[in-house]
Amino acid sequence: MKMISKNVLFSSGLSETDYNAIKPRIYKDNKQKLIIFSTIAMTFFAIMIFVSFVSSVMANNRYIYVIGTLISMTILALIKFSKKSEKFVVIGIYIFIALLFAVGLGMAIGTTPDERTVTLIALMLVAPTVFNDRPIRMISCIGITMVIFIVAALRTKTGAVLESDIVNMVVYSILSMVSSTYMTIVKCERHFIEQKVEYLSQTDLLTGLYNRNVFLELAEKYNQRKLPRDFTIIYFDVNELKRTNDNLGHEAGDELIKGAAECIRKTFGEIGYCCRTGGDEFIVLAEVGKEQLTELSRNFDEAMEAWRGNVVECLHVSYGCASVYEFSEMNFLGLKKEADVRLYKNKAMYYKMNGIDRRSQ
Repeated sequence: MKMISKNVLFSSGLSETDYNAIKPRIYKDNKQKLIIFSTIAMTFFAIMIFVSFVSSVMANNRYIYVIGTLISMTILALIKFSKKSEKFVVIGIYIFIALLFAVGLGMAIGTTPDERTVTLIALMLVAPTVFNDRPIRMISCIGITMVIFIVAALRTKTGAVLESDIVNMVVYSILSMVSSTYMTIVKCERHFIEQKVEYLSQTDLLTGLYNRNVFLELAEKYNQRKLPRDFTIIYFDVNELKRTNDNLGHEAGDELIKGAAECIRKTFGEIGYCCRTGGDEFIVLAEVGKEQLTELSRNFDEAMEAWRGNVVECLHVSYGCASVYEFSEMNFLGLKKEADVRLYKNKAMYYKMNGIDRRSQ
């Protein structure tokens, strides 16, 4: 139970690894909401500043509207810097919630101390459920606000109003802690499921590379626009796969496919899209210059020569490259066809040099 409680408080019921995996989605979701609500708040406070110049009733609260506008602008500025660090969005969330709670506290304590704390309670129930952050931080924020209210109420309220407001504040603060934690768990589970579905729809499960679906999407995108000057297609095909399957079994064949994928990822994973498009066929789409491509080809050859499997002793992969700087007039499909032609020329050369009858392959 202790481990479960800690897990819920710090990572919304997920393992820390799974929670960190969905953090980019949480960040994106929080950022969008923060931009929307901060813009609304800034607009509201700016309108109230204008109204305060034509209404004597509002004039007394003008400084509050000015502060609210400045805080909203500060939050939007933090969001701009969030491209460098996600922590700025988290900071912005709590500044925004603190702003709302401050307004609620002001209405419940400062301006009308004899009134019920309806506005503050409503804000405490709703605001924490809008955003998605580690429950422990949101619970702490709610708890601090509750303590501030109780201390302020003891100094400003009396009699039945004091007792009723403190009881209500404690009860609804606890409800807010529970509801915000529950909503965070639901949101994180949703993000986790969405990410799992996206991963399964885009990933080849045997190799971990992008699958054919991703390649077809990329092909459609690149085929509809002018290709960058350094755009390159590299086509790969595992040699002697059929003979390996026939002699050593499909486990050995799978090992060759995974070995090829490992060498491709190691060499090209950081500079382009690595896709498995068929049984033993792979394609890399990347933007690389001529000299870099020569170096990468050499690195791939070295990785292939160094590879050793548990069932299969060695790996041989033929490949062909075609770049825009060689064929400037070609579109994506033309470039792909040229890479395919070069691949099979290299494959034919491999079989010829090793005295293997390709018809048996």
